[in-house]
Amino acid sequence: AAHARASTSSSSPAVERCRTSRAVAGIAHRRRRDRRSRARRSLVVDDDVLDKAHDDDDVRAWGPTARDARRVRDELYEKSLTNAGWDDTRAFLAARASTALGRAACEELEALETTAAAERALNETAAAMAMESTHGVSLEFGGMLTAEVRRGFFKTRQGSPLGGDELAATAAFLDSAKRLKLSIEGVTESGELPKALAPLRNIAYEMTTHSDLADMIRNAVDETGEFRDNASQELRRARSQKGAAEGKLKKALQGKGTPTTHQGRMVLAVPAPAPPDVLV
Repeated sequence: AAHARASTSSSSPAVERCRTSRAVAGIAHRRRRDRRSRARRSLVVDDDVLDKAHDDDDVRAWGPTARDARRVRDELYEKSLTNAGWDDTRAFLAARASTALGRAACEELEALETTAAAERALNETAAAMAMESTHGVSLEFGGMLTAEVRRGFFKTRQGSPLGGDELAATAAFLDSAKRLKLSIEGVTESGELPKALAPLRNIAYEMTTHSDLADMIRNAVDETGEFRDNASQELRRARSQKGAAEGKLKKALQGKGTPTTHQGRMVLAVPAPAPPDVLV
C-alpha cells in the first residue's frame, strides 16, 4: 500500500502536466476555430481579418488568399461598372464639356461608392439644373485655354518659370472662376437666397479665385501673352536699349538695302542676284 501511494504521488506531477497540456491544446484549438469562423464571415468584406488569416498557417490551408479576394472583388467591380454603362456615361459627359480640363475630368471620373456621396452629387446636379431652368442663370465656364493652364500648373509644381501665353491663360482661368462664383452667389429670389441652390453655394463658398494674382498677371502680360514694358524695370530698360540700338543700326544701313525684321532678328533685305545664263 505504501509502495502504491508512493507510486501514485510520484506520477501525479506528470499526470497534471498532461492534463494541463490537453487543456492548453483545447483552448488553442477553439481559438483557431473561432478565427476560421470570423475569417469566413468576413472573407471579402474585411480585408484586415483576411490578411491576418493569410498569415496564419492554420488558416492558410482553406479558401482564397487576401490577394485573390481583392482581385476578384476588383474584377467584379469593373465588370459591374461596364455593364451599367459607366464608360458610355463618361464619354457622354466629356463630349459636352466646354474646356479641355473639363473633358479630362469627365473621362477620368470615378464612380461614387457611398450613398451619401451619391446623394450629394445628385443634389448638386439638381441645383445646377434649377439655376439654369428656374432662375435663368447659366453656369458657363468655357472660352479659355485650359490646356495652357494645366501646363502652367505642371511647370509651377516643377519650379519652372511660366511663359507669357501660360500666364495669360491662367489669368483668364481665374477671371472665369470669379465670374462663376459671383453668378452663383448673386442669385436671389424675392431678396433671399434660394434654398434649392444651397449645394452650389456651398461649392462656391469654398472657391478661392485669387483676384490679386490675376491682376498682377494682367499688369505684366497682355491678352496675347506678350510681356508688357512695365512688367519689370529690367525689361523696360532692356527694350529701351534694344530700340535705340535698332534705330542706330537702321540709320547706318541706309542706302545699303532695306532693314527689316525676320524671326525676331534684324536683317538687311537685298535683291537676289540673277541666276547665271539667264537673260534679264
